[in-house]
Amino acid sequence: MAKNESSTDILTGLYNRRGLQNQAKYLFSHPEILKKAAIVMLDADGLKRMNDLYGHLIGDEYLKTIAAFLADIPREHSVSARLGGDEFAVILYGFDSQAQTSRIIQELGQKRGTRFLPASLEAEERVEFSMGYAFCLSGGQDYQKLMSLADERMYQEKRKRKKHTV
Repeated sequence: MAKNESSTDILTGLYNRRGLQNQAKYLFSHPEILKKAAIVMLDADGLKRMNDLYGHLIGDEYLKTIAAFLADIPREHSVSARLGGDEFAVILYGFDSQAQTSRIIQELGQKRGTRFLPASLEAEERVEFSMGYAFCLSGGQDYQKLMSLADERMYQEKRKRKKHTV
């Protein structure tokens, strides 16, 4: 399942929305490959502020940093994509237990607050993102419904995180 130009996000090198959909269709039609799985949705917190304070090149670096976190997940168990703007999605698959999937999600969440200090930036910032996820409980589940549930949960978390920073 090689990436081609029409399925790749030019900024991050991750799949784009089309690439993710193609991969999801394949995985969700092969339960023997999918096994225990989850869909994780992420939204970069503070991208507008980054762009306003430091410019779009720094904003792009911010997005690339989040993409690098996703690229760190073992490729034999993940498909990562930038859906557009500041939204990302990950399909975690091929695990023998939900606990293994949960551990990857927890490790991803622990990357929040990572120092963000590109060479051209004189101030230290932190990478922040909101995320939501949904577990695939059986091979026959509709990946679009799971993405929608994960997306809803991500926006719930985003609202909670905004309340705590105000």
